Amino acid sequence: MDYIRKLHMVCLGRVEFELMFKKAKEEELLQMRLAKGYSVEEIQADSAKMHEIVDSVNVEMLKDKDETELFIALFCHLGAYPDGSDVCFVLKDDIDPRKNEISTLDELKNSIKESSPTDFAIMSDDGLRQFQLKRYRGNLTTDDLFIFIEKKINHYGKDLGSSNLLVLLQPEDGIEGDIDWDELNVKIKEIGIKSDIEVVISFNEENEHDVIISVYPEVVANRRKRTKGFAWHSEGRE
Repeated sequence: MDYIRKLHMVCLGRVEFELMFKKAKEEELLQMRLAKGYSVEEIQADSAKMHEIVDSVNVEMLKDKDETELFIALFCHLGAYPDGSDVCFVLKDDIDPRKNEISTLDELKNSIKESSPTDFAIMSDDGLRQFQLKRYRGNLTTDDLFIFIEKKINHYGKDLGSSNLLVLLQPEDGIEGDIDWDELNVKIKEIGIKSDIEVVISFNEENEHDVIISVYPEVVANRRKRTKGFAWHSEGRE
């Protein structure tokens, strides 16, 4: 765990963060194993059954908004970056990670600053990229999604500072719609965003791929194939 004093951010490596999540979810995993009637010996001997249990820990099972955002930062976004990248969070003003222990998921949740425009950041070889996360549950049309994005950007006076806008699509009826990404890009450019940021769309594609599409300033798509357990495999950018 590293500390960026200038930004008052704590950064965790992927392995460290995954272990934190898994430890916090041990009870849920136990209950799922019992519900399916699997013994410990069966789970240990049959990797397919083990992955079936682990894959059941998803966003819908998380207890609150903070856990969901942490889950998205780790399992739905960090995988798009090179191995060795860290996920970072702005801390409350009265938290000093050099004095206040942060070793569990609850300790991390209780340490994160709620009013910060940055929900999380990714530290990679290319530097630090900060994200403001918004969830979209509306109609999947170009116009409806644009109205949502425009409203969020205007809320910040068209200036999000150093935070990129990350929109997670979570429609009630699945990801089926009619969105023209190039048209959306043109519309967003007309907003007149004052800060040097990206607008990024993220969604799950039939539980097979995670799709991340940058729609501003340019259109760039990245599809990542889901593998068993918590791992992700990137298919690259297009």
